Amino acid sequence: MSKAIGSVLGTNVKVDTSAGENYLSYLKSYDTSTADKTNNLMAQEAYQLASDLSNQGLVSAVSASDEARQRMENATYQSYMDRLIPQHQQQMADLETRLANQGLSVGSQAYQTAVNNLMQEQNDSINQATYKSVIAGQDAYTQSLNDAIAAGNFTNTAYQTAINQMNALLQNSPTGYQNQANIYAVQQGVAQQQASAKQQSLNNMFGVLGGALNAATTAYGYSQMGKTASNG
Repeated sequence: MSKAIGSVLGTNVKVDTSAGENYLSYLKSYDTSTADKTNNLMAQEAYQLASDLSNQGLVSAVSASDEARQRMENATYQSYMDRLIPQHQQQMADLETRLANQGLSVGSQAYQTAVNNLMQEQNDSINQATYKSVIAGQDAYTQSLNDAIAAGNFTNTAYQTAINQMNALLQNSPTGYQNQANIYAVQQGVAQQQASAKQQSLNNMFGVLGGALNAATTAYGYSQMGKTASNG
């Protein structure tokens, strides 16, 4: 019985932790320097980006070109006036000739009314040219704003694409921090395996010991009964 109990006390459940230990060895020898350097550069870039977006090429605000608006407005107005001035001069000359042929003298009421009516029409055409020039300038301003937005969006998209590419390249390259987290997780798993095995070994040992004690107690009881019967 003592040998059996001694054997039980020495019982130790063997646990195969070679896979975890091999993985630990791999993780501890894994070179994360490239990923660490790249992540450090990206972290520095993120800091600069947060400090000043414009320094990193991102477009956070755009504005239209007032210079483009003014150029278009001036050019459109000048184009209209280049056509209107000769027309107005010819219209006035034609009117004066017609009034003279009608026998109306310069300064007469009819003469002055006719001249005033023509000048009003010509002023209206100049005002219309001015209005169209302003509209053309506003269109140029809006177009310059749309161009600036499109250029900003293109720049930001290209910048984000570069960041996405860097992140994609780093997916399979753990940093030192990530590697240490992996090592910790594996070590915890191995330790849990070992703790569970020890607990199971103790459970088995106490189960066998309990059985042995019960058997010893029963045997002792039978022996005492035998002695009693013999004495009787």
